[in-house]
Amino acid sequence: MQIPFLGVDFVTALRVTTMLIFIAVFVGIVVWLVSPGGRRQTRAQGLDILREDDARSEDRP
Repeated sequence: MQIPFLGVDFVTALRVTTMLIFIAVFVGIVVWLVSPGGRRQTRAQGLDILREDDARSEDRP
């Protein structure tokens, strides 16, 4: 089945569209992580994990 204005078949158009969506999501995640707000939130979550591990190790005999 050809898509008239693109000149490609439906499956190829679907593959290209899906790949573009995945690339956009990936770039969005990277931009969010390196932005100041995302970096601050990620760092805080990482430190919380370390604090939980330290608290658990102090409870052990």
